[in-house]
Amino acid sequence: MGAIRRQLPHCWHSKPGVSRLVCRARNQEKIPIIALKIGIRTEGRKEAQFPVVRQAMEKDIMIKDFNVSEKGHGSYWLLGILRWVMVLIFVSFGIQKFTPQSADGIALYISNSPFVSWLSIFGIRGEAYLLGIIELTTAALLAAGAFIPILSALGSLMGVGTFAITWSFFFSTPGVVKWSISADPIAWNLTGEFLYKDVVLLCVCIVLFLASLPNKAVPLRSN
Repeated sequence: MGAIRRQLPHCWHSKPGVSRLVCRARNQEKIPIIALKIGIRTEGRKEAQFPVVRQAMEKDIMIKDFNVSEKGHGSYWLLGILRWVMVLIFVSFGIQKFTPQSADGIALYISNSPFVSWLSIFGIRGEAYLLGIIELTTAALLAAGAFIPILSALGSLMGVGTFAITWSFFFSTPGVVKWSISADPIAWNLTGEFLYKDVVLLCVCIVLFLASLPNKAVPLRSN
């Protein structure tokens, strides 16, 4: 602490026996970086003089304000069921991407997609491996999000992106659906049915993402 005080000559202990320093910059000088690293707080009325400190404190508050559904009250914790269902789905789909059958099966969807057709530069097996890694990473983030709220938001957001793209395959892949003005306006095959249901998984990830955000961003929680 003595070394810190020598580097911060304008700092002193706020109270005897309290290992926290209160700093005041002379002539509104910038606070040394070391002050930020050790978490020194400025006096409340002086805080506005130090925008770097204020921004750091606001960022810290935002990170702490992220939510975990399993820690909610009432029926809110039931969203945790959706989390672990999505973890199971992403693990299952991710593992499948490392099999030749799955790699060949998704090649048609990827090649016709306006969003991920560029993955073909990695080859049929390479694009499948990359998607598998992304899906397994998403599963890991969602699982860790049960304990670290910001990871819950990140994993959910990755899930939103994943299923937004896969649901778009329903519209971009030729042959899965035939549009007409007949008695059967949307005639899809089994592949079309498989792709269309991703809209449900997309909505689940959206719910998990919004539920993970701070209340000041999305006021969903009542607790």
